[in-house]
Amino acid sequence: MINRKPRLLLLAHPFPPCRAIGAVRCWNIAKHLARRDWQVEVVAPAPELISNPEPDVDINHQCRDNGIICRWTQYDWRILTNGRIKSRYWGKRSYLSLILNKLAKLMEIEASIGWTQAAARACQTIQPGDVDLILASGSPFCSFPLAYKLAKRLQVPYVLDYRDPWTFNPFHNREHKKRIVTVERKITQKAAGIIVVSPPWAEQLQTRYNLAKVPVSITNGFDPDDWSMIPAHSFDDFAVVYAGRFYPPSRTIVPVIQAIAQANTESVLRPIRLHYYGKDFKHVHSAAEACNATEWCVDHGECSKLEVYAALKGAGAAAVVVDVTKDADRGFNAFLPGKLFEAIGSGAPVLVVGSPGAQAGEIVAHSESGKAFSGHQTKEIADWLLNVLNKRIIYTEGRRNMCSWPEKARQLDAFLRSLLTAKDSVLAS
Repeated sequence: MINRKPRLLLLAHPFPPCRAIGAVRCWNIAKHLARRDWQVEVVAPAPELISNPEPDVDINHQCRDNGIICRWTQYDWRILTNGRIKSRYWGKRSYLSLILNKLAKLMEIEASIGWTQAAARACQTIQPGDVDLILASGSPFCSFPLAYKLAKRLQVPYVLDYRDPWTFNPFHNREHKKRIVTVERKITQKAAGIIVVSPPWAEQLQTRYNLAKVPVSITNGFDPDDWSMIPAHSFDDFAVVYAGRFYPPSRTIVPVIQAIAQANTESVLRPIRLHYYGKDFKHVHSAAEACNATEWCVDHGECSKLEVYAALKGAGAAAVVVDVTKDADRGFNAFLPGKLFEAIGSGAPVLVVGSPGAQAGEIVAHSESGKAFSGHQTKEIADWLLNVLNKRIIYTEGRRNMCSWPEKARQLDAFLRSLLTAKDSVLAS
C-alpha cells in the first residue's frame, strides 16, 4: 500500500501546445489526475519543436499551476514527421524528405519513430523507485514499446491507453505487417492494464489477442474549465459548426450539406449554413459544389482552439460525422472521435452522423445532448435542424456532465489505483 502520492509517468507524444486532438486527452489525463492527488510527470516533445503550435498556450505555466512535472524530449529523424515537428534546415521541402517518407510508409515505420529514442534518452535519469506506474497513450504507438522497455527497467507496471486502434483501425483499411501485429500482441498481453475509448473496441482487442481481462473503457470527455470563460460567437445565421478533419469516402460532410440545402428550401426564420473550421476546406468546397449548396457553406480555415470553442458555443448545432455508410459497421460503430465531446461540452445541440448503432449516437442519447442519424437520412436531418431552429426541440444541460473530464478522471483514478495495490502480482506475471 502506498501512503504517499502515487507517481505516474505519462508518455504523451501529443501534448499541448500540439494541436492534435490526442493532445487534449493527454492534457486532461495529466491535469485531472494531478487534481486527484497523483504526482504526474509527463514525457513529451519539447514545445519549441512543435511546428504549428496552438497559439497563446504557455504549457510550462499551465503545468506548474497544476503541479505537473514536465520532462521535455528532443526528436530524432524529424524528416519523417511530415511537418508536425520542425524540420532541420536541410530537411525542409526536400526530395530526400519525400523519398524517405514514402519508404517509411511502405515499410510501416511510424512517422514518429524518431521520438522513441529521444524519449528513452530523456528518461535515462529515472531510477527504480522514482515512479510507481507508467501510462502510455497512443497513437502514435511508438509510446507503447517505450512503456514496455521502461517498465521492465524500472520494475513497475505499465498501462496502455488506446485513443485509436493500432492494427485494426477501420479508417486505414489495410493489413499491417506481421511484425507489427506481433509487437502489439506481446505488449498488450504483458500490460498491467489497458484502457480504450469505446466498449466495442475493448471486446475486439480482448478477442484479437486473447487477453486475460477485458480492457477498461474510459471515453474522452470535455473539460468544464475550457468552457467557463469562453464567450459564444454571435452568428447572423443558424450556424451548423463542424471542426476537424474528413476521411473520404467513409467520413465526409456530404450528408450534412445535403440536409442543410434541403432545410433552406423550406420557410425558415433565418438561413441555415455550415460553418467549417479546419484544414479540409477543399473537401468542403467540392462537396458544396456537388450539392449545389455553395451559398450555404462558410469556410473559416484552420483557427485557434479558442476560436473553435467560441464558434461551437454560439452554434445553432454542432455537427460530428463518424461515418456515412448506410449499413452498420462494427469498426466504425465503435469510433468515438474527440470532437464529439467538445461538441457536447459546448452546450450546443449535437448532430451526429454515423451508421446504425454507432457508439457516438448512444453517447448523445444518454447525455441528452443531441440526435444521431445515418448518412442516408438527409430528410430526417433537415427536419431536425428546422425543429431545433424553430425551438420545437430544445436541449438543456441534461446529463452532459457524465461526459466531463472530472467524471472520467474519477474512473481513471480508481482503475489505476487498483493496479497499484496489485503491483506485485502484475510484475510476477
